[in-house]
Amino acid sequence: MTVVDILKIIISILSLLFGVLGIFRPKAMADFAHFGLSNARGFAEIRINFGGFFIALGGGAILLNDPEAYMLLGLGYVGLALVRLINALVDRSLFTQVYIATLIFEIVSAVILLLPTT
Repeated sequence: MTVVDILKIIISILSLLFGVLGIFRPKAMADFAHFGLSNARGFAEIRINFGGFFIALGGGAILLNDPEAYMLLGLGYVGLALVRLINALVDRSLFTQVYIATLIFEIVSAVILLLPTT
């Protein structure tokens, strides 16, 4: 197993844990994303979109342990980073330390997950 393979598994685990946090700590996720939660539907959507989706992607990549599964997770991170960057360019007030750190994590994750497996 190469360092890249290990990094792919780590990123997948982090994605899965992000999803677990979304399910069990939706308020923390909403606060991180600056979402307002005013009703049960809002909590459900956080659990579904931040929880279920990331658990399925991260856990699926680990479970399948297939280069294409890691690639799909990587493409997901490309999408996150691209839209985050576009938003930051449109609304320059988004350039905060947390926003930039999240963007960097998404870019690095995308690059690592899209590297070929040897």
